Amino acid sequence: MKIKITALATAISLFLCGCGSEPSDVLINADDYHGILAVEESTSVTAALMPPTVSETVNTSPDPINSDYTRDIGEEDSSSTEETEASWTAETTESEDLTSVPLSESETETEPNTAPATSSVTTSSVMEPVNEETTAAPVITTTETTTEASAETTASTASESSATEPSFIFETVGSDYNALNYSEVKGVWISYLELTSLLTGKTESQFTDSIRKAFQNCAAMGLNTVFVHVRSHGDAYYRSDLYPWSKYVTGTIGQAPDFDPLDIMVREAHALNLSFHAWINPYRLCGVSDIGKVSEDYPIGKWYKTSEGDRVVAEGSYYYLNPGYAESNELISAGVKEIVSRYNVDGIHIDDYFYPTTDASFDKKAFSAAGYGSLAAFRTDNCTKTVKSLYKAVKEANPTALFGIAPQGNIQNNYDYMYADVKTWCAGSGYIDYIMPQIYFGFKNNSQPYAEVLSDWQAMVSGGGVKLIPGLGVYKIGNEDSYGGSDGKHEWQNDGEIIKRQIIAAEEQPNYGGFVLYSYNHVFAPDANASAKLAEMEAVKNYIS
Repeated sequence: MKIKITALATAISLFLCGCGSEPSDVLINADDYHGILAVEESTSVTAALMPPTVSETVNTSPDPINSDYTRDIGEEDSSSTEETEASWTAETTESEDLTSVPLSESETETEPNTAPATSSVTTSSVMEPVNEETTAAPVITTTETTTEASAETTASTASESSATEPSFIFETVGSDYNALNYSEVKGVWISYLELTSLLTGKTESQFTDSIRKAFQNCAAMGLNTVFVHVRSHGDAYYRSDLYPWSKYVTGTIGQAPDFDPLDIMVREAHALNLSFHAWINPYRLCGVSDIGKVSEDYPIGKWYKTSEGDRVVAEGSYYYLNPGYAESNELISAGVKEIVSRYNVDGIHIDDYFYPTTDASFDKKAFSAAGYGSLAAFRTDNCTKTVKSLYKAVKEANPTALFGIAPQGNIQNNYDYMYADVKTWCAGSGYIDYIMPQIYFGFKNNSQPYAEVLSDWQAMVSGGGVKLIPGLGVYKIGNEDSYGGSDGKHEWQNDGEIIKRQIIAAEEQPNYGGFVLYSYNHVFAPDANASAKLAEMEAVKNYIS
């Protein structure tokens, strides 16, 4: 999610799920997000679900799943200029066997459900909450009005052909795998931050043991689905021909381990009958200090060397793909097809990290070439094209696998800051199988009361086949809610069993498809307000088991 939360420092007193530099309704507290609570064995959820040591380094700006700008690909990109064809030639390559090295630096992440206070949004790879109660119009330095993008518009996404454009060549593997998915999802998000201490610089046996214990905790609580980061920064936690190995695997970007983390995770999850959904951030790339280390053998490295500031654009401390070009969506879709064709994943998942800023300078050249009269319409169309192309890529690789999105719970924020046309995605066909709004609000929240927001999301999917699976903010338990208003400010501190009651309310919705908890550490290893969180999770366990 990618909303810039400068309030992350202050969010530390709130929760560890923020995603932007602006205050967010769901901020992630660095102290609250990391750390393991040591408890004695017992039959309680506390002991039964204790995770392996998962310590993480979180930046002052939280990176929650709720604040990322997750745009969708409404339609195929049609170039208004010259169109670049992507090559889908299959090629078999062997993974390099390199020595693992420890992670040398930590990164700052941002939260998703909070509306940016400025035009710049700093994002992180973790699904973190954002202040969804802020619905003031974003700062967009253009004179155009934000009109609803039309998929039928005659203006098309700018795309330039060039002899330097890389071909998207990757190995595809035919699969007759029948995806494992449940009619009622009982899930949890496991972000790259939570994976870091389990994976970075670890041996195959160490990682296998740690992730197995983490999945055992999930199964013991009665959960049946895990949403795990496999590409957080334009990188790969798996063998890829399109993206470089993540530095969160070996400690050095582009350096291959002697094992495949995704292969291990899928195997261990399925051994426990857990559905495994591969979570990616489509647009966010690596940090400014790492982008130059990406080989030109990869499209991202090639574009950085040949068209930096155009196809790959720096915003804050990270680079991002510019979805204003067809090649960007082609790469993202090819990457998804690569994952689904090579691994027995049960779905592909993205959060709310779409455009990293509302500033017009981010994609000025692409916007000018596209012929749109409105920057908001241009960006909204681009995100819809991304979403639609991802859905198509998933279904072509495996028709039984699912594709879904976790946008901000605040519906208007999705339009004002993320350029995410959630209403179209929920009502139409060919976009998503499920919608997972990050409804990190309490029942008493003055501006975004849970029951009312839940009902609004149900209204958008009503009558269609899209399942409603609300994302619930466990990180808020025990914290003062600064954005809850006079009635909701102390709700998470004084009222009991909020998450359980939210699940019960969700079950009453006609399109109910389950729930997902944010996030693993808050559920199993809270280091802040631990007793309150563990008591709440015990109530949830008893209810869903």
